[in-house]
Amino acid sequence: MRMRSKMWNGATMLNVSLLALCTWMLHACHGAVPNWTPTYDMAQSTVIMPCNYSGFYDFESYPQLAKFGVVDFDWSNAKLLWDNESPMACESALMKQAQMYKAVNPSAKVFLYRNIVKALPWFEEVREKLADPNYWGWFLHYKPSLRNGTSAGGNLYHDEEQTPGWPGGGNGGPDGVCHNNTQPPWGRGCDCGQGIPCGEYLFDHRNESLRTWLTEQYMAGSKFGLGNPLVDGFYLDDDWSENGPSEEDRDCLEKMGLSKQDVADITAGWAKNFAACQDAIVKRVWASVTAVPVLPICTFLKGPLIQFKYRGEGPSKK
Repeated sequence: MRMRSKMWNGATMLNVSLLALCTWMLHACHGAVPNWTPTYDMAQSTVIMPCNYSGFYDFESYPQLAKFGVVDFDWSNAKLLWDNESPMACESALMKQAQMYKAVNPSAKVFLYRNIVKALPWFEEVREKLADPNYWGWFLHYKPSLRNGTSAGGNLYHDEEQTPGWPGGGNGGPDGVCHNNTQPPWGRGCDCGQGIPCGEYLFDHRNESLRTWLTEQYMAGSKFGLGNPLVDGFYLDDDWSENGPSEEDRDCLEKMGLSKQDVADITAGWAKNFAACQDAIVKRVWASVTAVPVLPICTFLKGPLIQFKYRGEGPSKK
């Protein structure tokens, strides 16, 4: 569904759009409806996805930023702070931002970013598993001819797209600068854990034991998940298809030595795990941003205070 800017009748268009959106949400969430108190307050009924790369949001200086009722913080939020930690601690930074937001708007619902396609080592819970060879069955490997040594980085496939310290962040430079290193060799100073080069690793959804960890720990854990009162839901990003994982290097399937059947099996496993994660979320609180279109906001506070960028994509199942 795509929002149109050309309006042939304002009132009729609005009613049709709202009806279509509500119908779609009920279908996408299997009939689940939030049990939150209804409100006609525009700010409290607005969903936003803010992202301040340079640091945490300053709600004392800009209190209007904390008026929204549902806010989803992207993984890149405060990136220039957490990517300079050793090792990186993105999840802790997200929790700190959630705490700051609820301190000024206690009634707000705070969602955080999660990815069950990419195993991002700057997330502390993911890095813990990447560092332990006993859990390498949860991740996709390089094909044998490309493996090197005994470390996670030498055995487990990863690329450097949207990776702190590497070019490709959308602005022509590194996607998060580590210790002021803005020139090659890329990645210098970035710490994602011993033996774990910073990059986008991939979960292997053919391993059914992964599902329990995803649903009970990654979604519902007491430290970073729904078991913590600061967290009300998640945005689940990326997907698998017959073409492979989304937003990954084009040669990734070849480097992993995956056949069409392998890709089909991983895609089927991802679909099951995605549904299981959604169910785990809904059981605890109604919260799956996969069923709510968001208004993305990303900015460096060194420039404009806020840049509203409506991408016109409408609801996404990613």
